Amino acid sequence: MANHLSSIKAQLMGKDQAYVHGQLGLPVTTARWKKTAPPQGANAAETKAFEDTSFDEIWVYASGRIHFSISGIVLDVDDDVSLDMPNEELPTMMA
Repeated sequence: MANHLSSIKAQLMGKDQAYVHGQLGLPVTTARWKKTAPPQGANAAETKAFEDTSFDEIWVYASGRIHFSISGIVLDVDDDVSLDMPNEELPTMMA
């Protein structure tokens, strides 16, 4: 069975896309969360905070997904790729 990305979640949290690429290579596919704009009238600090905490790009690997913020920092790592990859690319689960 493929190793799950959640097993290295602590190592990836807070890292940037260059770090993830260096550790895991290119993803099988990518997706995006729907972006919303920062609050109307937000100042520079509020806009930066919004970009640092709002989900944007998702890198999908055979062993899991990495969710990046708008500013390109890892916000979450999970193992659910069932909706992101064609069935023929899903890892085979062994009992």
